[in-house]
Amino acid sequence: MTGTTVIALSTSMQLTMEWLHDIRDELGWDSDERVYDATKAVLHAVRDRLPLEEMAKFSAQLPMVMKGVFYDQYDPTGKPLKLRTREEFLEYVRQLFPDPAFNPEESVRGVMKGIRKRIDKEPLEKIARSMPEGIQDLILGEKIRH
Repeated sequence: MTGTTVIALSTSMQLTMEWLHDIRDELGWDSDERVYDATKAVLHAVRDRLPLEEMAKFSAQLPMVMKGVFYDQYDPTGKPLKLRTREEFLEYVRQLFPDPAFNPEESVRGVMKGIRKRIDKEPLEKIARSMPEGIQDLILGEKIRH
């Protein structure tokens, strides 16, 4: 088994790194570890706020490795979380990545902008519509037109 490669995993890892580099470019950060930690925090906050059906639809668009990050340590008990305001959502993101230099709003916007480059807008609009109005523009980068 030495020297073998599972092509599907290798391809997904490469694709995940491309996504993380898009996010790194949006955030303007140097540290790939920090970009990964912020991405994980944002993905978990989105995951924990979404209804189950929307959560599954969103994750289906992620590369396999990133999907693993999305579901890592997921406990469906008490989900979706009742984060009703922008402030509650951003505070939850901050709790998931407790770095004193971390700006949760800037991070959510940067992570989601990087993801939006790779996911169709229509499914993201559905996801955003399932969230309170104060959170929607963080997901889409703009207000939803009704």
